[in-house]
Amino acid sequence: MLQRVSQTIERNAMWPKGAHLILAVSGGADSMALLHVLRRRQKKDGFRLTLAHLHHGIRGRAADQDRDFVRRAAAALQLPFVTEQVDVPARAAATGESLEMAARAARYDFFRRLARELGAHAVATAHTADDQAETLLLRLLRGSGLQGLGGMAPVTQIGGLKIVRPLLDVERKEIESFLRQRAIAWREDATNRDPAYLRNRVRRRLIPLLEKEFQPAIRRLLCRTASVLREEEELLAPLIHRAVALAQCADGTLSLAALQALRPALRHRVLLDWLRKSGVPDARLGYDTVARVEALLSRGGELELIRGVHVVADRSALSVARGERVAPRKRPRAARLPVPGAVEWGAFRIAAMEGVGIHRPPRGKVGSVPSEATVRLPKKGEHLTVRSWRAGDRIAPWGMSGSLKLQDLFVDQKVPLANRVHIPIVTCGNVVVWVPGHRVSRNWAVPDETAPSVRLRVEAK
Repeated sequence: MLQRVSQTIERNAMWPKGAHLILAVSGGADSMALLHVLRRRQKKDGFRLTLAHLHHGIRGRAADQDRDFVRRAAAALQLPFVTEQVDVPARAAATGESLEMAARAARYDFFRRLARELGAHAVATAHTADDQAETLLLRLLRGSGLQGLGGMAPVTQIGGLKIVRPLLDVERKEIESFLRQRAIAWREDATNRDPAYLRNRVRRRLIPLLEKEFQPAIRRLLCRTASVLREEEELLAPLIHRAVALAQCADGTLSLAALQALRPALRHRVLLDWLRKSGVPDARLGYDTVARVEALLSRGGELELIRGVHVVADRSALSVARGERVAPRKRPRAARLPVPGAVEWGAFRIAAMEGVGIHRPPRGKVGSVPSEATVRLPKKGEHLTVRSWRAGDRIAPWGMSGSLKLQDLFVDQKVPLANRVHIPIVTCGNVVVWVPGHRVSRNWAVPDETAPSVRLRVEAK
């Protein structure tokens, strides 16, 4: 085992001579084995080692004992020790993440801060070949592309933090044998046996089943598959980076036209890369998430990926908005507009008054009130309705050729996304008759000054 770990370290040039490493130590078998392996290598490699332990605030007394155990191990080996306690359940509740995602994010936040404070070269974690096999299966079960199925790399960057994994070629059974031969103690985390966690079910049920019924060497083969897929991913990286550079605007948004011109597989990867760089955690970047973002390209709108991070598609670009958004008001129901008569709809009163000829009030901003327009008198069987705009709505404005999507009109007039469904749209069937603050439809224009007409007025209640 020691020889294989040395080969992994040297083959991947994990750290230079004289580096300062932070070692993440939970007290479990894997991290305790890595602690003793690195302690043996210190003289040879000339690096400094600081032990770091994060108390997640989840397991009560057992977590306190884990921390104390690691503190004693650091003292026995005369190594610096840093610990911190966070309330992961509170973080999960505040962010909407799962407990596992919140714990992972808290750990890397802790390591990142510590690395900056100490000027450390990298953080070493004790991920093993078993972890790699489990990760590949988990991502396969959840649906993942080439990048996800490549699993964990021996050396990687997470949010600007360099992570090294010296044990990635070693199986857990070898690690426990190493510890027993040297009478090195470790702690067992009871949550690792809890079947409520999918990873535990993969570890304790699925992989043993695959080993017994299908392939005894499944762990080794899964790790080899992940390695091959990572190498193939490296071949694609330059193509993806060029596509991102071409699609990205100077302000960091993505051009919709450039995205739509890409082949579907490349467009998916460009979105994935852009979302990751925009701060969306990897745990939220599954295939379904990217597909939902991709759907915005054709219909526009807004999508909340995680609490406080929204993707917004307008007429020309895709952008990320941060911060809490105001909870949307309930969309008002459609209402029949009698002629003559009036109806209350949402925060507005819409009146229809019969008259003659054309009243030409000055046009204002779309959605502004009060607002007026004149349309022809409905024919027999025609009925006016007031409702919210719907995806795909278009208007053929009087005095203009062609038609215009209401979504594009809202974007041009800079109508906030949250306000659009609360603008009263006057329709007849599926035809948009009038949008307050804009022209009426060509088909509903009053033919001349002597023709009967209907004067529409929208005002706040």
